[in-house]
Amino acid sequence: MKILYIGAGLHVEVFRHTLMQELVCIDGLPRTEFGSLEVETGISTEFYRKSFYNELVQKINNMGFTLKSKTIFPTNNHDCLPDSKLPDVLPTLLVFENILGNVIKYFISTNYKLMKDLNESVICNTIKQELSNVDGMILCGHDPQIDYYELLSPIVYYCYNSTYYLRDEFDDSDETFFDALRKEGRRKFIVLDYDSGKFLAECSSLQEVSKI
Repeated sequence: MKILYIGAGLHVEVFRHTLMQELVCIDGLPRTEFGSLEVETGISTEFYRKSFYNELVQKINNMGFTLKSKTIFPTNNHDCLPDSKLPDVLPTLLVFENILGNVIKYFISTNYKLMKDLNESVICNTIKQELSNVDGMILCGHDPQIDYYELLSPIVYYCYNSTYYLRDEFDDSDETFFDALRKEGRRKFIVLDYDSGKFLAECSSLQEVSKI
């Protein structure tokens, strides 16, 4: 089973919460955790997370995985080039594997909407390929950009009891992934405990999930 997690941060222990063989993560870190702001203002040292890369690799290593490859993607954005202060700002794919052949693929410093707007075809096509055959998706903490919704076929969603899945009545921001899901008919949502990964409930809508 192949699971997608957008905005994973360092929450990679979710690999143990389902019967997955492959986990695909996408996050704007260490470049920034404010992807929408970057689209408007450009890359900023203020939001760069210096310790993220080393912490991520160490945490995944501690789970029994070894880094097998690191692919840095080219960019058309000349305002976003690596230097001593910002060493890992380019979209990069890290591939980890354990002795059982299980795989964690992690796209770091990756903002799909920004890459698409900049016509970054290599990274965009790679992400599209990875998302074309996922079996499920983790929804936890981060409400993904609507652009991802258009790339996914109907799948199972894994939610956590620590995430707010409803939109505030005064929120007039652009449509998000959660908005699109709330407009849909019945889907399969598995609710898990954030700390233990223990199964809590199965729901058919985000509205139901929010009541758990």
